[in-house]
Amino acid sequence: MADPVAVLTTAWSLECSFQGSVTVPEPTSVKLRVAGKPVLLDNTVSTWTVTACKAVSGNTPAPCSSVGKRTAGVAAKLSVGGQAVLLETFSALSVGSAVTANHTVSVSKSTPEPSSPLKVVAP
Repeated sequence: MADPVAVLTTAWSLECSFQGSVTVPEPTSVKLRVAGKPVLLDNTVSTWTVTACKAVSGNTPAPCSSVGKRTAGVAAKLSVGGQAVLLETFSALSVGSAVTANHTVSVSKSTPEPSSPLKVVAP
């Protein structure tokens, strides 16, 4: 049996490969909360933006601007309203300039796991 992984909520911090912060809009309809925070769902990723990305091309800023295709951390069996729940192993490709293309967005390593996470165990 695999180790349990936490479900992502709005309490978690995400960042791009260039230390940009990912902004996750507050969900408008919340059907599941963990420790009082809304659970993040796969269908919301396209609304996330990246700010303060430090990527450059030569001497010109070339920042990530948003989050694209998911590459990991989408629950296979846990869903809410038909949408897959995101997990602490989440990663996705960043969207922006040619410099930032194919770089990743993931859970910030500098942010500790929120208290009282819901853990999911894969069979």
